[in-house]
Amino acid sequence: MKVDDGFFGSGIWVGNKYTLIECPMCSEKNVFSFLGGEGYFECINCLKAGTWTDLLAYLSKVDWWVDKVNMRMKIDPIEGFVILDKYKAPSDVKRIQTGFSILDNIFEGFSEGALTVLTGKRGEGKSTFASQLALNAINYGTGVAFYSGELGASMFQNWVFTQAAGPSGVESYKERSGAIRHRATPKSEELIRKWMKNKFFLSDNEGAGASEYKTILKRFKDARHYHGARLLVVDNLMTMSYDNINENVYRRQSAFVGELVDFAQQNKCHVILVAHPKKATDEAGKQDENEMVAGSADITNRAGIVIKVERVKDEKIQSEGCNAKIKVTKNREFGTEGTMKFFYDIPTRRFKPELGTSITRFSWEDME
Repeated sequence: MKVDDGFFGSGIWVGNKYTLIECPMCSEKNVFSFLGGEGYFECINCLKAGTWTDLLAYLSKVDWWVDKVNMRMKIDPIEGFVILDKYKAPSDVKRIQTGFSILDNIFEGFSEGALTVLTGKRGEGKSTFASQLALNAINYGTGVAFYSGELGASMFQNWVFTQAAGPSGVESYKERSGAIRHRATPKSEELIRKWMKNKFFLSDNEGAGASEYKTILKRFKDARHYHGARLLVVDNLMTMSYDNINENVYRRQSAFVGELVDFAQQNKCHVILVAHPKKATDEAGKQDENEMVAGSADITNRAGIVIKVERVKDEKIQSEGCNAKIKVTKNREFGTEGTMKFFYDIPTRRFKPELGTSITRFSWEDME
């Protein structure tokens, strides 16, 4: 209820006070005022003061106000609040499974309306892990929109098609340099194209303003509403550009992360943001891992989940029993965290967990 909308009768503003001609409780003239615009009142005749809640409690005991207040509250509930005893949480919140049972056991998949930060040192696999999560989502029938600030469409497609091809659909070839590379076979590529049909959207980063954050959000909105994409990936934060170049870079990053969270909530989708860690220091091991993400602290503060991808050094692979680790360092919804051993396979560019199940065969292999 607004204090000056006539519900309590006529009044007048004097400074920061809105004084009613007549007190709704004692009916005396010019003794009842709202302070600061709305929400707090006092009556110098009744000797009563308080909040909206207090006022409504008083008025509920005044015969001629009871029905009027009850009717108004049905029409105009307190703006900006959820009344918890009347609120019922939606039962149809959708989740996108990660494709790794060991991760889904920790945070039950990626929930709509939330942000995940995926971090890791340069060259340790965070972008590769992000694209594998995207392919897993597609295998479950979920559309994906992807911004890659470091790879053009040709390189990105080659990378993702090889990853989708898997052991049965990859072939080796020799570069002019003599190096052995891997790619999807022509047959598997043909089937993968059919399997991906209208489910995987890559933001074109070759046009003017393509890395501008407003452009990315606009494209994501189109992918969400016109094509049904529910998983959106930004790879990575450091490649984004912003319109206000005079503003502090951390402030700009913070604002963008906030917009991603708002976008996820308003559009009922999940956003994965790839972010670099800070440069290593001697004190790094003593810090909270979530504080090691480069940029504003708001990056991980606003995230519901933080995942870190680590490569195990060659000399430690035998003792560690793996060549990669995936760490969940923040899990706002359930609180569970943990470090899991993974194996990265170079030919297929896929991560496979030591424990639990994972998608090892995409459904394109069942197509003819």
